[in-house]
Amino acid sequence: MRLIQQMSLHLQLLLLILIPIAGLLMLSAVALQDARSNQAEGQRLAALTKLSVSASALVHELQKERGMNSAFIGSGGREFRRELTLQRRAVDEAALHLRNRLAALREQGLLEQLDEAVKLALRDVDRVQVDYRFQIDSLEITEPDALGSYTAVNVKLINLSSLLATESQLSFINNPAVAYTSFMKSKERAGIERSLLASTFASGSFAQDARLALNTLITEQDAFLDIFLTFSDPVTRERYASMIASPVFDKTFAYRSIAISHADDGEFGVTVGDWYRDQTAKVDELKAFEDSLAKNLITLAETHAAQTRHYATWLLLMTLAIMVLAKLANRLVRRTLLARLGTDPRELSAIARRIAAHDFSTDFEQYNCKSGSVVDDMKTMQALLIKREQASQQDEDEQHKLAANGDSVVYLNALQNRRKKY
Repeated sequence: MRLIQQMSLHLQLLLLILIPIAGLLMLSAVALQDARSNQAEGQRLAALTKLSVSASALVHELQKERGMNSAFIGSGGREFRRELTLQRRAVDEAALHLRNRLAALREQGLLEQLDEAVKLALRDVDRVQVDYRFQIDSLEITEPDALGSYTAVNVKLINLSSLLATESQLSFINNPAVAYTSFMKSKERAGIERSLLASTFASGSFAQDARLALNTLITEQDAFLDIFLTFSDPVTRERYASMIASPVFDKTFAYRSIAISHADDGEFGVTVGDWYRDQTAKVDELKAFEDSLAKNLITLAETHAAQTRHYATWLLLMTLAIMVLAKLANRLVRRTLLARLGTDPRELSAIARRIAAHDFSTDFEQYNCKSGSVVDDMKTMQALLIKREQASQQDEDEQHKLAANGDSVVYLNALQNRRKKY
């Protein structure tokens, strides 16, 4: 406290304003850091969602190839040979696009926690493009093994998308992310169903283990759809209800019922081409809906990143504006106080002490003695005290003079007149 009292008015006022400014800067720094963190998280989530879209595109093409593999193997190599060749090209293009996307994200440093999962998924994609295709072409692999091999690859690719829900630090993203990944998993089961029944309709028989597998697929599809609907907003649920009202969904459900009801006699009356065409149309609609979910996620993430960027800019500008206004206010207050005082309070105190000690040596010409200022009042006071001192001294001189002349009456009259004057 004593140290503050010894400071000049300028330093005291500066200290007075520096304390709240320091607090403001600390709060602003924390808020800016949080805003930048949210902005970076939004940008990262948008990038990962785009990665998910690329992974999903590859999954979609692999699902088609998996279905054709089942029909090809189930027919002993008679069906879908040409279609397989074209579909493999589509898979290779989707895989290349995913690799390019991954390379870009790796350069941006966005794959640190996902890198291991990405490497495992790409390794299995390589096995599909080399090992599994050779075995399928030469019919050296059974349909269940081929189905399981492709499904294992898709699971790892889908898991990349599932990480969106666990990796995100933005709470408002969690529900749509869970809905999105659940829908992807349900769609994957629809793709497996396409492969399973393609083999069934191509071979003309429905083995017991295949029936059990279909029941499991139906249960899992419904479970994942329930999760999707639980975490979706009303608009998304309404769009989904409108989509499944499409006639192609009714047709594929009818094919499924036929396969189940004629599992023992094999009298399906459904060609593998019809089933594959209609189930693929259904899966394509599911894919379009899935893409719309991903687009919504990207929009949410990018909008959040843009909003936090604007907020950070606004916060920075507001902080700078407050600092400038505080500085101007400090300068205005200091100038106003100094104009009212005329000089620093410590100097005023020193002047007052000198005057109190009858020391009238203060030169007020060096101060800002504007009319109405404290220092001007002190100047006036010093001038009056000097006059009184001079008058008192003159009275004493006249007293001595009159005493010497013996004219006390004249002296008293003169003294009274002087006192009336002052």
